Amino acid sequence: MPDTLLREQLLDVLDRGAQGPLTLLLAPAGWGKSALLTSWIRERRGADPPPYLVLGPHDDAGRLWSLLRAALDLPVEPGAVPADGADGGAAEIAAALAARSRPVTLVLDDLHQLADPHAAAGLDHLLRHGGGGLRLIVATRAEPPLGLARLRVAGALTELGSAHLAFTEQETATLFADHGVTLTDRQLHRLRDRAEGWPAPLRLAALTLAGHPDPDGFVAGFGGEQPEIAAYLREEILAGLAGPVREALPLLTLTAPITAELLDELTGGDGETLLAEVSRHTGLVRPHPAPSPHWRCHRLLADLLRGELRRTGTTRLRELHGRTAGWHLRHGRYADALRHALAAGQWSRAGSLLTGHWAHLLPYQPAPGAVVPVAPGAPADAAVTLALAAERLAAGDLAAGTAYLAQVARGPAAAALRGPLAALDLAAAQLAGDLQRTDRAAARLLAQPPAATPSATNAANAATATATAPDVVAVAVAAAARGLVRLAHGDLPAAGVELDAGLVAAEAAELPRLRLVCAARGAVLHAAAGELAAAERAAAVALALLHEQVGDPADAAHAYLARALTAWHRDRPAEAEANLDRAGELPPATAVLAAEVRARLAFAAGDPDGAVRTLRRAREAAGRLPALRERLCVAEADLRRRRSDLAGVRALLRPSAATEPTGMAAVVLARAEAGHGDLDTARRLLPAWDGPGAGPLNLAARLEAGLVQALIAHRGADARGAARALERVLALAAPQQHRQIFGADEPQLRELLTAHLDSGTAYWSFLDELPARRGGAPAQAEPSGVRPAEPLTERELMILRYLQSILSNVEIANEVSLSVNTVKTHVRNIYRKLQVTRRREAVRRARELRLI
Repeated sequence: MPDTLLREQLLDVLDRGAQGPLTLLLAPAGWGKSALLTSWIRERRGADPPPYLVLGPHDDAGRLWSLLRAALDLPVEPGAVPADGADGGAAEIAAALAARSRPVTLVLDDLHQLADPHAAAGLDHLLRHGGGGLRLIVATRAEPPLGLARLRVAGALTELGSAHLAFTEQETATLFADHGVTLTDRQLHRLRDRAEGWPAPLRLAALTLAGHPDPDGFVAGFGGEQPEIAAYLREEILAGLAGPVREALPLLTLTAPITAELLDELTGGDGETLLAEVSRHTGLVRPHPAPSPHWRCHRLLADLLRGELRRTGTTRLRELHGRTAGWHLRHGRYADALRHALAAGQWSRAGSLLTGHWAHLLPYQPAPGAVVPVAPGAPADAAVTLALAAERLAAGDLAAGTAYLAQVARGPAAAALRGPLAALDLAAAQLAGDLQRTDRAAARLLAQPPAATPSATNAANAATATATAPDVVAVAVAAAARGLVRLAHGDLPAAGVELDAGLVAAEAAELPRLRLVCAARGAVLHAAAGELAAAERAAAVALALLHEQVGDPADAAHAYLARALTAWHRDRPAEAEANLDRAGELPPATAVLAAEVRARLAFAAGDPDGAVRTLRRAREAAGRLPALRERLCVAEADLRRRRSDLAGVRALLRPSAATEPTGMAAVVLARAEAGHGDLDTARRLLPAWDGPGAGPLNLAARLEAGLVQALIAHRGADARGAARALERVLALAAPQQHRQIFGADEPQLRELLTAHLDSGTAYWSFLDELPARRGGAPAQAEPSGVRPAEPLTERELMILRYLQSILSNVEIANEVSLSVNTVKTHVRNIYRKLQVTRRREAVRRARELRLI
């Protein structure tokens, strides 16, 4: 059983970092910093190990200077280093470093233990004035005062934090296998997810599970209150915290998310300072900018603190929940206010929240992490019972929520509460994923008389209400529920239509929470369909609402997924990957889209086998979503097409002679057949993509189909047909900034784009910067000549772009929906302003001036 995992990727990072002045490993205890350093020295620097010093609380600058003197072969004379480690030692060593022909590497572990201020100042002096002769590799639990901002700006800092040191799924599996523990993929995922990849608790779990009599029970209950994990947290993380700070820690789990302002109210102190102190000391409480400015505990620490909070006296705990409810209510966070009012036993407040703000309380996805225990002894009041129904549905307890709804429906108050009752019944149907029941419940809600729906409220002031057309509230709620249930079933087009309608109605009804739900998920659906501009706008709306403290992490996840999809389509892989990482865990339907992007990123990075594995795992997970399974099959077929695997493409898209693919599947198969020379089959398979017949195809599929048609014409020596098809594809792609589909993976595509660029196009600048053109197009000259005295109008610039193409004035007029005479007038004005007399001269002059 090896002591440590060999983490090649991290060793590579250290190799690269050792070429620069500073490499920083910054993470709390137990994240494997020391193990990684010793592994790097053993595996990569075994022949020439650098000095490695583990610092302690009693170390000072003098010991550092002695170590460096030994590494530099400088004499150590008695009294040469002042006892206080004053700057003289650092200055002399800096001069020696600057004089070296080869830099020296120094590894310092546990730098946070070094309390001597002269030591930190001296190390910073060496980095600044050592002439590049020092390569410092530091492991620490707290950020050291080493001029990190300056080094970041200069690109001279290599950083490894908790996110980098966290165990991956594969490393977690290897860890448990090395300990002789056999677990299912689901169990491994749960352990890693609960630990958030933190190596120390995972190692404790592996040691405990070796020979454990009930491994299933251990995995199911794995958390921060397990004795082994709790002891580690108390001894390694929480030990040493000052009394008042330690006493306030459990309050961090009272509500999610926790903000400094709320902590001010709960403690009567400086919440920001308290949170900063906890963050600095533990490294497991960190600020997060979204879904709103808040602080978040690591899951295992939150488990431990939540247990301590439960052991607080009942009276004190209810008082804290009551104050929390009031704070949330004042900030327009009605769902949070309801949860804490119920936990505090504030039944009157809970009933008033339900009757006055029910449209803001409807749950659109379960949020079990936000659950707080309801106080016992709820009265037999219909409004309070509906409030309990809303809380249970939000917690994902459909059985209890539905039972509460039925209790109210049978009672005498059902007529008075018909609006919230119908809306919560709709929410229950949507959360259950029942499509028919959701549609029926939506119809019932819309059939309610206007008086049954509440007026919208100003989220900034719960006491102020503004009149809103009641039917708009019902329309917004109904459309959102129908859209969400269709999304859960994998019907992306229908879901997109409903969520767009819900977004418009939610804005009119002043329902910010519902706006966020519709905007975040609608952004994903627009991006998946290739409608990148709409996706970008909707994601921006969602993120703006998140920063206004509306919503939860599920909304943020969808907004970042939309950005990842958009970045991929625009050929920005690094941006796509970063946004995928921020998205995190997603529900099954949208997780399929995330898997598709990850697979394409892996393929582009040179890992085709890993890409296919990713798609197949996602296809297994989407077993009950046939539309999404088909999408993943098409994605895998497209990757196989790129590897010239025609048989694999056919097997996926046309498993039998009787199977006739449609939609995007037909497009991919047509492109594969054309690539192998069967142009007749490709033409027959290719669906209509432009004009009225393109209805079923979304924009992404239309672009791909149009490109295939252009390639078929190009391969068939139909230059005019290829140009017309490609020009139309560019007309659709350029406004959305689609670039990825023009990737340079086929020589004939490169030839087609180059030929089109040379023959003339209305999209010259866009085409010239496409992936297939990179490295092959000559550099553009700087603008030359004097610009026209009279600038061209927007309409003239549009016509000018079309003058690059082979289209006649009549055809240009048809394209831009103008009369031929109007086009001719614009052309004459263009010639006059550019001082030319012919079309070719106008295009050449415009390119010189960078007008096109």
